Amino acid sequence: MFLTKRFLVSLRNLLRKYSRLNPFFFSDVFPGDWAYTALQNLSTSYGCIDNPSLQSLRFGQALTRYEAAELVNSCLDGDVTFSTLSSEVVRLYKEFSFEIAIVKARTYSLN
Repeated sequence: MFLTKRFLVSLRNLLRKYSRLNPFFFSDVFPGDWAYTALQNLSTSYGCIDNPSLQSLRFGQALTRYEAAELVNSCLDGDVTFSTLSSEVVRLYKEFSFEIAIVKARTYSLN
């Protein structure tokens, strides 16, 4: 997929808009949060072994929303069919869908 400069500029502007409107939009995911536990369950269930973000999960450290999004994306391997996913995984995907889109855009722009 080829991303245009116009798309990336629009994405950057959207990021700026959301970060101004909601300062907690980019908050970290801490141990004890529902998402943290769901990420641990996801990594165990889907066997996401070779992901750098797993180190933070194993040692009880907070994750940024982008680390969480990258973990969700890599565990699902970009293959999202909501009918085959548990409700917890669907909730995770929806919670981090904005950040997942950004992670994908950055990845595609590097290729």
